[in-house]
Amino acid sequence: MTISPNTPLDDLPEYITVEQLQAYLQLGRSSAYDLARRHGIRVGRLVRVPKAVLRALLAPSGGELDPGEDLQPHNQYRTSREPHTGGGAL
Repeated sequence: MTISPNTPLDDLPEYITVEQLQAYLQLGRSSAYDLARRHGIRVGRLVRVPKAVLRALLAPSGGELDPGEDLQPHNQYRTSREPHTGGGAL
């Protein structure tokens, strides 16, 4: 699916790639990966950002993500240099 800034939010898949996030929000590569690192989901080498994160960022309230909102991923995004500290399997 080709995504542009003009794509309606409702037409986006539930989880988008970092490249799609970059195109949709017109972000640089580093900014897109920073956002994905904080609010994305990583399974192996795949990183996806939930559409709920975009909704929160684009909300008329100013785009602040409330730390209490249920937007945290089920597994932590971590680099290969960081040790695994979570319990349970994916």
